Amino acid sequence: MPVDFFVDPGLGTDPNTKDVDNITLSYTFFVSKQPEGAQDLARFVDAKPNAVDGEKIFATRCAECHALDKNIFGPALGGIVGRAAGSAPAYPYSKALMQSGIVWNAATLDKWLAGPQQDLPGALMPFSLTDPTARQDVIAYLEAQSATTAKNIATASPVAAPGTARN
Repeated sequence: MPVDFFVDPGLGTDPNTKDVDNITLSYTFFVSKQPEGAQDLARFVDAKPNAVDGEKIFATRCAECHALDKNIFGPALGGIVGRAAGSAPAYPYSKALMQSGIVWNAATLDKWLAGPQQDLPGALMPFSLTDPTARQDVIAYLEAQSATTAKNIATASPVAAPGTARN
């Protein structure tokens, strides 16, 4: 039964919790009245990355600094899969990232999101996404968005230069 339990690091420095030596996590299990209709929990084991869940994680964990279509505190991430690191227009990347030679794909994004500064010393991104399932879901979302971005670019009507007519 998968469980994530997080303890705020501030617990150790909070004067109100200085006498806390142990934390006990307790569960109560109940007999199922309909075991035949019980939900299969195997979905938590080796689950495929889920772009829908990734979009939710992106919205809550990444969107403060990143958008798909514009630079905020971090660079725009629309179309990131297949793009060279440090190449989004008009964003002031670290020298380390610009010279890294990284091309973003599922493997490079996974390593980066697990710990950017460990992955690439000199990187400036302070955030990491330590949960491997959450990382895979966010990557699935970014892959889906990159595919949509590429499709939109490929099917877009050409833009006529100012002062010219389009046929």
